[in-house]
Amino acid sequence: MFELYDRHRREVIAISDTKKGVVRIAAQVLKEQTRRVLRDFVIRPHLDPPVRIYYMKGFKPARKK
Repeated sequence: MFELYDRHRREVIAISDTKKGVVRIAAQVLKEQTRRVLRDFVIRPHLDPPVRIYYMKGFKPARKK
Protein backbone atom coordinates (compact mmCIF):
# COMPACT_ATOMS: atom_id res chain seq x y z
CA MET A 1 0.00 0.00 0.00
CA PHE A 2 1.24 3.46 -0.92
CA GLU A 3 -0.09 6.90 -0.08
CA LEU A 4 0.15 10.28 -1.77
CA TYR A 5 1.09 12.88 0.83
CA ASP A 6 1.11 16.67 0.42
CA ARG A 7 4.02 18.17 2.40
CA HIS A 8 2.73 21.72 2.19
CA ARG A 9 -0.79 21.00 3.44
CA ARG A 10 0.30 18.07 5.66
CA GLU A 11 -2.44 15.73 4.52
CA VAL A 12 -2.82 12.35 2.84
CA ILE A 13 -4.52 12.81 -0.50
CA ALA A 14 -4.93 9.21 -1.65
CA ILE A 15 -4.06 5.60 -0.85
CA SER A 16 -3.52 2.89 -3.46
CA ASP A 17 -2.29 -0.70 -3.64
CA THR A 18 0.43 0.10 -6.19
CA LYS A 19 2.88 2.92 -6.75
CA LYS A 20 1.63 3.24 -10.32
CA GLY A 21 -1.89 3.85 -9.02
CA VAL A 22 -0.67 6.66 -6.77
CA VAL A 23 1.20 8.29 -9.66
CA ARG A 24 -1.99 8.17 -11.75
CA ILE A 25 -3.97 9.80 -8.93
CA ALA A 26 -1.29 12.50 -8.51
CA ALA A 27 -1.48 13.35 -12.22
CA GLN A 28 -5.27 13.61 -11.98
CA VAL A 29 -5.07 15.86 -8.89
CA LEU A 30 -2.61 18.19 -10.63
CA LYS A 31 -4.99 18.55 -13.60
CA GLU A 32 -8.07 19.21 -11.48
CA GLN A 33 -6.52 21.38 -8.75
CA THR A 34 -4.17 23.82 -10.44
CA ARG A 35 -3.00 25.40 -7.18
CA ARG A 36 -1.20 22.23 -6.10
CA VAL A 37 2.46 21.84 -7.08
CA LEU A 38 4.26 18.61 -7.99
CA ARG A 39 7.21 19.26 -5.66
CA ASP A 40 4.89 19.17 -2.63
CA PHE A 41 3.76 15.59 -3.33
CA VAL A 42 5.49 12.64 -1.69
CA ILE A 43 4.79 8.99 -2.45
CA ARG A 44 5.48 6.90 0.61
CA PRO A 45 4.51 3.50 1.99
CA HIS A 46 1.26 3.52 3.93
CA LEU A 47 1.65 2.30 7.50
CA ASP A 48 -1.38 1.77 9.69
CA PRO A 49 -1.09 3.36 13.12
CA PRO A 50 -0.47 0.90 15.95
CA VAL A 51 -3.54 -0.32 17.77
CA ARG A 52 -3.74 0.80 21.38
CA ILE A 53 -6.01 -0.72 23.96
CA TYR A 54 -7.41 1.44 26.73
CA TYR A 55 -9.26 0.07 29.74
CA MET A 56 -11.94 2.10 31.46
CA LYS A 57 -12.12 2.41 35.21
CA GLY A 58 -14.05 -0.49 36.70
CA PHE A 59 -13.85 -2.52 33.49
CA LYS A 60 -12.10 -5.90 33.69
CA PRO A 61 -11.37 -7.71 30.42
CA ALA A 62 -12.52 -11.30 30.09
CA ARG A 63 -9.80 -13.82 30.87
CA LYS A 64 -9.03 -16.82 28.74
CA LYS A 65 -9.99 -20.13 30.31
